[in-house]
Amino acid sequence: ESAAEVARVARKSSGASCSRAAALPFVAAGRASTLASLAKSDAAQGSDPTAAKFAMLLTSFDFESERGINAARKNAFSLLGKRDFSLAAAVFCLANPVLVKDAAQVAADKLDDVDAAFAIARLADDNERGVSSDRQETRPCGRHARKVLRKIILPRLEKNGDHAMMALALVWLNRPVAAAIALDELSSCLPHVVRESCDDFNRIFS
Repeated sequence: ESAAEVARVARKSSGASCSRAAALPFVAAGRASTLASLAKSDAAQGSDPTAAKFAMLLTSFDFESERGINAARKNAFSLLGKRDFSLAAAVFCLANPVLVKDAAQVAADKLDDVDAAFAIARLADDNERGVSSDRQETRPCGRHARKVLRKIILPRLEKNGDHAMMALALVWLNRPVAAAIALDELSSCLPHVVRESCDDFNRIFS
């Protein structure tokens, strides 16, 4: 019921069909079967002429197999060529293991959504931990999230001069000293009260 509500809200905000609007969050969260049901419903209602084809893609492949992973990659690049960026990112996430770099790059560069890029990587890490080992993860985030932060998100934030978000990303990377430096750069252009808060952070983590 909550999944259907997410789809309805997404459809209202984007004007897209339920399955198309909900594709990226549902696939990234490992709910492709729920998404396939939504796509079949859209196809039956005639609300999206591409829904039947999308439902077939979701149900026709074992995305853990080499054939399925190649199908996900091929279809995602085809969608990129059609400038259907959100659905392309979702299809990259169908592969198991998830094609994290490609999906996150599309989310950051084409959708201008670094939060989605980070979420894709975090969910891929969660899925990996569930099947790999029982060893406790001591770092703030897993290998996919760290790689996406380093290779995709931080360079983008640095280019945009977003020191606040850089500090947050560096905290996720367990680099408090670098985060404090980023906040110090931010504090020079902030009002006095906010600058004092940044100074407090620097004293704690430096």
